[in-house]
Amino acid sequence: MIHLKIITLTAASLLPLVVPFQFNNLVRKSCTFLRQADSASFETPLDMASEETLLKIQMDIQEGKDPDLALEKVAFYTQTFPFAAVLPVQPLQYLPTHDGGVDVLFLRKKTKEKGSVDGGMRFFVLPDSKGGIEVEVKRNSKGQSISKAFTEKLVVQAYCDGIMGKSDLESSKSLFEFVSVSSVFHKWL
Repeated sequence: MIHLKIITLTAASLLPLVVPFQFNNLVRKSCTFLRQADSASFETPLDMASEETLLKIQMDIQEGKDPDLALEKVAFYTQTFPFAAVLPVQPLQYLPTHDGGVDVLFLRKKTKEKGSVDGGMRFFVLPDSKGGIEVEVKRNSKGQSISKAFTEKLVVQAYCDGIMGKSDLESSKSLFEFVSVSSVFHKWL
């Protein structure tokens, strides 16, 4: 079997992939989608000012812990969260962002009338003004033809359960050494 080495552009970096030659067209289409997906993402919460806030979590940094390391831990938890396991039948793509967040894009079959992106969610992990950490999740309605409220609800609730210690995720256990959740607000409380 002949292997072809290609490079796929993501929002965070270039990742080399080794792909069997027979899948070359599929990979080329996937690379094109990634470029389109990047154009559907948002860089800052201000870019999404008109979008609905689905989740806001305030976290306090534990006494004596490094704030930069705590921010890194929260970003790592967010970027390694198993979104696909929460939604096993929803085609989606999640791309880590340069700011420690995640851009989750819901996918659909591309048609002449509609693109392949069917909205999504953008997770922002930012230091707050009080010296803590804030996680904000905004709806990305670009390309959305029907509401994804049920899908968004499942993702938000699973993320909250994990970050508050109600799941078995290994990354959430090490998170509590650095931060504690002080407040949670989401649309489905």
